Amino acid sequence: METHAPQTYRSAANPGARLKQVPLDYLDNYKSRFDAITAPHIHAFDKAHLVALTEGGAIKRKIGQQLLAGLRQMEAEGVLNVHSKMNSGLHAGERYLTKLYGSEIGGQIATGRSSGDLNAVSRRRAFAAQICSALDGMMKLRHSLIELASKHIETVMAGNTHGQHAQPTTLAHWALMFELVAARHQQRYQEAHARINQSPAGAAIMTGSDFPIDRRRSSELLGFDGPLPNTFDAIISHDMEIEYAGLMAGLTHFARSLGR
Repeated sequence: METHAPQTYRSAANPGARLKQVPLDYLDNYKSRFDAITAPHIHAFDKAHLVALTEGGAIKRKIGQQLLAGLRQMEAEGVLNVHSKMNSGLHAGERYLTKLYGSEIGGQIATGRSSGDLNAVSRRRAFAAQICSALDGMMKLRHSLIELASKHIETVMAGNTHGQHAQPTTLAHWALMFELVAARHQQRYQEAHARINQSPAGAAIMTGSDFPIDRRRSSELLGFDGPLPNTFDAIISHDMEIEYAGLMAGLTHFARSLGR
């Protein structure tokens, strides 16, 4: 690793500690687009990665403790606030530590890790968190619909098809229809969560790392169910995003239907 004075270091994705050339312009937008959503998850990965590096002996324990203390200081200043000030996207933690301790110390957080697994980890954790939030809302909605139905078993209302009154029904019948739709959405979200909540940590840019990093330990620290078995799949496959977009589209349609 090259050593540079802290004030000249810009970030891992700019000329400085590890790169010689400015990357393609679109990368700056790519790495910072979802920063506000993913910043807490990037920060969690920074901490988990340092623990895994230290426990595996890839970096000295004293250095690991120093860097973790720096991340705690970052938390005290506000993770989102620091990410915004660093303007380094995925690598805000590295830049912060480098400004704090210099590139020789701060840059060690990048050991055995790439932008690839940083991006994949933060994206999966963000998706999993939003799925859990949606599941919580669905369960509350189902409870409310069942409670509404129990109070209106004999409340007659007109069913509508094509904007006109059709067969008569009850408000309970209507409410339980939407409860069943919500139940199916909940099942889809639970199944998707099991697929999404798998850890890419340690996959580097697609083929893993030679550094002694326990991928199961990183997975455990981050709250994943376990590490993805294929490191190429962990970084390069993007069917997860398609599935997530489909879930959100389905939920949006359901919300609109319920609101009519």
